[in-house]
Amino acid sequence: MTKSIISNSSVYNDMKVNEILEKINLIDKNNYIQLIDEILLDYQLLKEYEKYSKISIRKQHGIYYTNFKLAYQITKEAMDGFNKEIINSKLLEPCVGLGVFVIAYLEYIDKHCSLNEIEIKDVLSNIYISDIDNLAIKLAKKLISKFIEVKFKIKYKIKNNNTYVGNVIYNDNKVHTVKSLFGENFKFDIVLTNPPYRNLKASSKEFNKEDYKEYQSYCKQVSKLIKKELYLQQGTINLYKVFLELIYTRFSADESVIGVIIPSSLLSDHTSSSLRQYMINNSKIKKIYLLNESSNEFNSITQSMCYFGLKKNDISDNVEIIDVETDSEFKINLKNLRNIDSYSNLIKLTSNATSILNSIHKFPKIKDIDDIHNLRGELDLTLNKKYISEKVTRYPLLQGKHVKEWNIKGDTKYVDNSFFEGKITPKKSFIYSERIICQQISNMSSNKRLKFSKINKNYVLGNSCNFIAVKNNIDLDYILAILNSYLMDWRFKLFSSNNHINNYELNELPINLDNKYINEIIEYSKEIQNGNLNKIIELNKIVFKIYNIEKKHALEILDSYTDEYANLLKESMV
Repeated sequence: MTKSIISNSSVYNDMKVNEILEKINLIDKNNYIQLIDEILLDYQLLKEYEKYSKISIRKQHGIYYTNFKLAYQITKEAMDGFNKEIINSKLLEPCVGLGVFVIAYLEYIDKHCSLNEIEIKDVLSNIYISDIDNLAIKLAKKLISKFIEVKFKIKYKIKNNNTYVGNVIYNDNKVHTVKSLFGENFKFDIVLTNPPYRNLKASSKEFNKEDYKEYQSYCKQVSKLIKKELYLQQGTINLYKVFLELIYTRFSADESVIGVIIPSSLLSDHTSSSLRQYMINNSKIKKIYLLNESSNEFNSITQSMCYFGLKKNDISDNVEIIDVETDSEFKINLKNLRNIDSYSNLIKLTSNATSILNSIHKFPKIKDIDDIHNLRGELDLTLNKKYISEKVTRYPLLQGKHVKEWNIKGDTKYVDNSFFEGKITPKKSFIYSERIICQQISNMSSNKRLKFSKINKNYVLGNSCNFIAVKNNIDLDYILAILNSYLMDWRFKLFSSNNHINNYELNELPINLDNKYINEIIEYSKEIQNGNLNKIIELNKIVFKIYNIEKKHALEILDSYTDEYANLLKESMV
C-alpha cells in the first residue's frame, strides 16, 4: 500500500537491531547454525512488535521465517535435481527475509561442489535477492556476507544491481517480470524461497475503521490486477500462490530447479487446482514433505505446511508424499491420479485405497453422464427471502436442515407463486420433477457425510441443498441407493477438504449404470425409504459387489464408520 500506518517504539527497534548485528558479528564456523536461527527468531519477534493498524507487520505481510536446518533440506531437495553448470547459474530468493535460503544454498555448494576462489566469486555474483522489507534486506546482506567470510574466507557483499527492495509482485499497475525487478531480461536457474502466506482480503477484526476501508479497496485493486495477468489464480488471492505462479511462469528458466515451503492447502484445495495441475503436469517432483499444524519447525503458525523441490519442464510418473511426523510414505502414480480425480488432489493414499479407487473409477463419473444433472438449490435464501412464506402454496420449501438420510424432517415453509413469474430458468425447470437432495454443508467430523433423500415434484430447494435430477432411462431410486452407500461416502470423504458438499466434488463420484443387480438395488432403495432400514446392510453388500470391491477392502472402508448399520454390515461380512 502507499500509506504507512506503522506504529512502534524506535528505541525497542534500535535495541533489537543492535542485538541482531552483535550476533552476526559473533558468527563463526562452529556456531553459525545456532546463531542464524536465533537471529531469524529475533527478527520475527521484531516484526511481531511493529503494528499495522490492529495487526503486526509480520501478519500483515504474511512473514514466517524458516530455520536453517529446514531451509537446507529444501535446498537439497531442489539442488539434487540440478544438472547445469553451477558457476554460471543464477539464483533468486524473491522473499529473502534475512537470507537463510541464500546461506543454505552456499552451504550446499560448500558441501557438494569443489570450487576455487574465482569460481566461488562467480557463484556469488549470480545471487539475486528481493524483499518488501528494506531493513530485512540490509540485515540479510550483512548476514550473508558474514557467512561467506566464515565459510569461504572471502569478503563479499551482494551487489545493489542484484537487489530489489519493494513490492515484489507488482509496481505501477503491472505484475513484475525479472526485467522490471533487476533491469535485465533473463531467467533464473535456481529459485529458493519461503513466500508469505496471506489471503488478500480485508478483515474488520484486523483494522481500524478507516484503515479497513483503505485496505479493502487495495485488496480489490490488486486482486483484479493479479487475475488479469496471472491465469492460474482462483478464488481469493493468497500471496504464496501468486509467488508460485510468478516463480514458475516469469522468473525461472527452462529446466530450472525450484525449492519452496508453502501451506499444504496447495495440495488439495479446490482454488489451487489450476496451479497444482499446471505444476505437476510440467515438473518433476519426486517428494513432497508434510508438516502438520503442531510442527515445531515454525513459530506462530497454526496451519499445516509442505515443502518440496522440483525441476521445471520435466515430468514425474510418481510422487512420494511423506508425513514427517509419522515418517510414513505414500506413493502416488500421477497418471492414475488424473483418472481418479479431475483436480489432481495430492492426498495421502495407501496402496489399499489406491486399489479401491482404481476399481471404482473404471465407471463413469457423474460429470461425464449426460442424463444426470448435479446442481445447487434454486432459491437463494438471502437474495430471494421475499418469496419465502408461511402461507401454504403448492410449492413447499426445503432447506439443508430438513434433509436426513433417506427422508425429510422438520417444519415446512412455502414459496410464493411470484417466484415463478417471468422466464423459467433451466434450474427452476427441475422443480417439476422428482429429485434426490442432500445438504450443502456437512461437518467433516460426521460419521457419514453424504445423506441423500428423494423428494416429489413441486418442492423448491434452498441453496443450502444440492440436488440430483435424471433423464431418460436412469432410475432415481437406483442413484439414491448408490450415493447413500458407504462406498460413495468413503470416496467423497477421502478427497473432501472442508465442511461443504460441493457440486464439483459430487461430480467426481463414479456411477455403475450397467450391472445385473440394478433392479434388486432399486427394490432395496424403495424398501429403505419406506422404513425397512435393515435393508441398508444388503444394499451395501451389493454396492461393494458391483464395484468389484474385495472383502478385505470393504471391511477397511467400514472400519471408518461407527453407526449401527455399519457395525452390523461388518459382522455379516466377517
